[in-house]
Amino acid sequence: MYSLEYMAAPANPPPAATPPAPPGEKTPQKRTIAIVVAAYFVAVTALFLIENVEELARLPFGSSIARKIEHFGTLYQFQMSLVPRPLESHYVSLLDFGSGQGNCETRRRITDALPKLAAARPAMIVSDIGFANANCINEPDTTAKLVKALRDVSQTTPLVLPDPTESLIEMPDRKADEMREKGFGDDDLLAIEPVPVPDAHIAYGVIELNADRRKVPVRWGVHATPGAPLMFRESLSFAAAKLYRSNFPDKGERLDKLAAAGYHPFTSLLREADFSTVPVEHISEESSIAKLKGRIVIMGFGDDLHDLWSTYVGRLPGYVLQANYLEALLDARAYRPVSFLNQLFIGALWFGVVELPFWFHKFSDIGALLRSFALSLIIMFVLYYVLLVNFAWYVSVAPPSALAIAGRVLYQAMERKSKKGAAQEAAAPEQ
Repeated sequence: MYSLEYMAAPANPPPAATPPAPPGEKTPQKRTIAIVVAAYFVAVTALFLIENVEELARLPFGSSIARKIEHFGTLYQFQMSLVPRPLESHYVSLLDFGSGQGNCETRRRITDALPKLAAARPAMIVSDIGFANANCINEPDTTAKLVKALRDVSQTTPLVLPDPTESLIEMPDRKADEMREKGFGDDDLLAIEPVPVPDAHIAYGVIELNADRRKVPVRWGVHATPGAPLMFRESLSFAAAKLYRSNFPDKGERLDKLAAAGYHPFTSLLREADFSTVPVEHISEESSIAKLKGRIVIMGFGDDLHDLWSTYVGRLPGYVLQANYLEALLDARAYRPVSFLNQLFIGALWFGVVELPFWFHKFSDIGALLRSFALSLIIMFVLYYVLLVNFAWYVSVAPPSALAIAGRVLYQAMERKSKKGAAQEAAAPEQ
């Protein structure tokens, strides 16, 4: 028979319960969750700012901040590399005219190269070199020969030329001030008269670039004269893509919808080395003809210091950027970003997925971590395949999900440390 004294004194008394926190005071658990959620919100917001660095630059002191966060564009390239398709050039080859050598000399070189280029039988010729009517006025014969060469080539080969424009930044200060007084904005463009090419079959497109080079130009607002109303004109790459798709069964319907949507989509950039490039001096060689035949050939300057642009893959010449945009439009790599609110909503759902395995106490910390990581990879693949590949919607949630998992691991470590400390205090002999 057991004694009452023995039953009343167990050998291992349970640890004393942790007293509840006073009302209004945050417990360590709530504080940790708040920190993780705040970090997740900051991560999503930071990625949104990186994707919209062009708009950020318009704010006071925004340009200096924009230049700094632009260096984080490699995150964007990393996410684009998750798309299950190779990132390579399928349509475009480059014809390199080296460095700019003056308007008249450039026109002479192009006049000489055009018949040879047409003889290589490219699918289309696109020029990243513009021909303003006000240039090379001292050599009318040079311009007349260029006009004849353009007209002759356009009879057999689709030809797209720049629609010359100038922005306030490109204007002399006095002229820019006058245009601002007339209501011109920083995004408005003023048309410049191109060299007229009568009886030719030529498409034209505006050669302007976005401040954020990852964005594909689609249409630009242009004033034909200082007092004329604003009219929208297609960009050079978009005009070339529409002309190329005009003989397909859909007649470029997808591109028309993109233009009607009224936004400039994102794309992932190829490096200059990813394109087949032919120096103009070697245009008649057999190896060069093989690179040009059946391709869209973009003519431009590969070594002009005034036409080099900073991007997250390095400095690229203007005609390489145009090649990138044309490839993106034809290869369905023009991605529409999801709005900030939708990104937050998707991010919150993703955060819940990361948390889910930790709520099942039968999992160890390592097991819950591995399950969170596996679930993130599965949903990431589904989102990229469904939203990006099929609907061209771009969602940036991969880096925030990694942060959420890391935050959850930190929280688990802090929770274990807290429990261990409480157990030690309860086991310590009372003083």
